[in-house]
Amino acid sequence: MSADLAFPPKKLVQSPGPILDKEVRAIFLLTLVRVLSNYRSSLQFSRIHPEVQTKLNRQEFLQSADPQDFKVKLSCAQSFQVFIQERGPSFRAIDLFDKMMEDYDEKKIEYDTQSITLERRVITVRNEFIMNEMPKWNDRVGI
Repeated sequence: MSADLAFPPKKLVQSPGPILDKEVRAIFLLTLVRVLSNYRSSLQFSRIHPEVQTKLNRQEFLQSADPQDFKVKLSCAQSFQVFIQERGPSFRAIDLFDKMMEDYDEKKIEYDTQSITLERRVITVRNEFIMNEMPKWNDRVGI
């Protein structure tokens, strides 16, 4: 018998399909928030034209990025430029992504892949998705 088996990991129970979908989306959203944590502070706004022009200060956005990093490639993508144009202005409706970006603090939220804190955070975001998209599910499950 090895020491690895002294404290066996708890058995994971797979969530039902609709809930599993929300959990995967929650993990993706948490990852996206972490990767894009400084994008708002890297935006520059220009009011020369009748419409507000939004531009990303790439050097500031990539200050901590490794040259092979995902952020470097992401910042060059056309879809990211569309993301900046759509999500840059502060006068648009606030959604879950914006709330999570506001709450994100790189020093406070360091997740280990086995962390209970991460699991709780995923469950919290998952429950947000469920409340927004499946309100009848809340009554059935008691969330």
